[in-house]
Amino acid sequence: MQRILLTILLGLAFGLAQAQSHNMEDVVYLKNGWIIRGTIKQIIPDSVLTIESEGRNVFVFKWEEVLRMAQEEAPRRRGGDRGPAAYPEKHYYGTARIAVLAGSNASTFYYGNNGSMSLQTSHGYRFSHWLQAGVGTDITFYNNGLMLPLYGELRSDLKAAAVSPQLYVKGGYSLPLYQNASDPWGGTQNYKAYGGINMEAGVGMRLQTHGPAAWLLSAGYHMQAKRDTYTNWGGAEIEENYVFRRLSIAAGIIF
Repeated sequence: MQRILLTILLGLAFGLAQAQSHNMEDVVYLKNGWIIRGTIKQIIPDSVLTIESEGRNVFVFKWEEVLRMAQEEAPRRRGGDRGPAAYPEKHYYGTARIAVLAGSNASTFYYGNNGSMSLQTSHGYRFSHWLQAGVGTDITFYNNGLMLPLYGELRSDLKAAAVSPQLYVKGGYSLPLYQNASDPWGGTQNYKAYGGINMEAGVGMRLQTHGPAAWLLSAGYHMQAKRDTYTNWGGAEIEENYVFRRLSIAAGIIF
């Protein structure tokens, strides 16, 4: 009887250990703030560590990059979703985006609707998923010339998850990339372009891939001010102030 009871207890213990092992995964914590979950494939002390992530990507890290290793219970996910390969909590980030700007132009002598587009990049530091701060620059095409915005930005992912809403705000000063244009009355004498403030704020979605990069989709309010001066055909000195107000629809990546 005692042998039967001992056999049953050993069997239960073995089954419990096996069930727990199936729910465990290797976790590698890096000194740069990254957390990689998956299966460690190779460890060469004082050399390299190789881990296959949940997204079946294989990462090789130098030994001095590794902070610590652990085995942790794998989080349960609905529908077999393996989630992102990694979500860096503290790390450098960079973005590359293209935006369509649709809205109105308002100037001293003219008001109307026009569209434009913008090529954008920004770089900064992710302190946590709540706070990311950086600087950026764009090349923005307006109806009468190119502008080069220089700005600071703040981003916030509302969740550290594969799909997360994101809030952002940015603002700074834009420089003109043109000096020759025609004024509304046809004169081109003594033309000079000046920059102005820029700002944008909006919401978006961050869609994590099975690697370190994520897709970014966003929509926001965009504003750009600038001014031009010139001498018209009658010899009068003209100063024209512009304010471009746009709905910005952007898509790109963050890494």
